[in-house]
Amino acid sequence: MMHPHQTPRFPAVHQGGLLRSDLVVSLVICLAITATFWGVAILTASHRSPIDLRLYDVAQAEAVVPLAGEDGRWAFGRLLIERGYAPRLISTLSNPGCLQQGHPTEACRTGVRNTVDEAITMRRILEQEHLHRVAIVTSDYHALRSGAVFAIVFAGSGIDVHVMPATGLPAPRLSQLWHELVTLGPSVVGAVVARCAPDLYEFLMRHRYD
Repeated sequence: MMHPHQTPRFPAVHQGGLLRSDLVVSLVICLAITATFWGVAILTASHRSPIDLRLYDVAQAEAVVPLAGEDGRWAFGRLLIERGYAPRLISTLSNPGCLQQGHPTEACRTGVRNTVDEAITMRRILEQEHLHRVAIVTSDYHALRSGAVFAIVFAGSGIDVHVMPATGLPAPRLSQLWHELVTLGPSVVGAVVARCAPDLYEFLMRHRYD
């Protein structure tokens, strides 16, 4: 029998486990909501007219840089050049200074392996070319990750980099959207490591791709 002044005892609740559980559920819900709105925005944007450049009513650039991966990015970059948005087109796959010196294309390959490589390579090339405002052209679904990577790599460079999603491209596949979500974190970490510890970044990339 319980004493009149004795406090009832209830089963103990594992506060830490409950907190961790709530945190995981919250993260999953936030990720699902973010992915849903991101996917809807991308699918809607992918059907915009490729000639409606009023969507990119920003100051002109000194160069347009299409990222490697899809031919449509390069085609949209050429369209921007034809419309007078910028005077030149630069590929992330070749060093323009090397080409201008008359070397063959194979000898001027940059050897980029991923988006972080492209950002690092373009910072070096753009500084050599003394360019200060550049448009980076990529696919709608890739704009978020490439924008984060280029922002980290170009921080403090004095070069204004504007990431521009190409219009008129096919709607992205679910596998592409999933790849972007999965690689967003590693790409951001890779960009930070590339800025702070270039030798470590190169060691990790050699280990990954070799």
